Amino acid sequence: MNAEVKYFIQRCETCRTFEHKQQKETLISHEIPSRSWSKVGIDLMTFQSKKYLVTVDYYSNYYEVDSLEDTLALTVIRKLRAQFARHGIPDVCFTANGSQFDCGEFRKLS
Repeated sequence: MNAEVKYFIQRCETCRTFEHKQQKETLISHEIPSRSWSKVGIDLMTFQSKKYLVTVDYYSNYYEVDSLEDTLALTVIRKLRAQFARHGIPDVCFTANGSQFDCGEFRKLS
């Protein structure tokens, strides 16, 4: 299928007209922190109909995956508090801007 798409694009006059005008953006890397658990990424995922909280340390790439009964903010906060008790409170948390992370309860956690 990739070959068919490439062939179509090569033959498409509109595609060739705009081909060079759409430059690729330079990727900007995150700064690597100086210690573990100072910067973490937090997201929710579903696998085989089960919900999980995934937290990744930007320094070591260590991750924790917690099973969730539901994805309500209070459930997520309870799991994060347990992680923070084990590893310390991070300076920065990056999230995917889910409603669980953009609420009054989560702001109180920070």
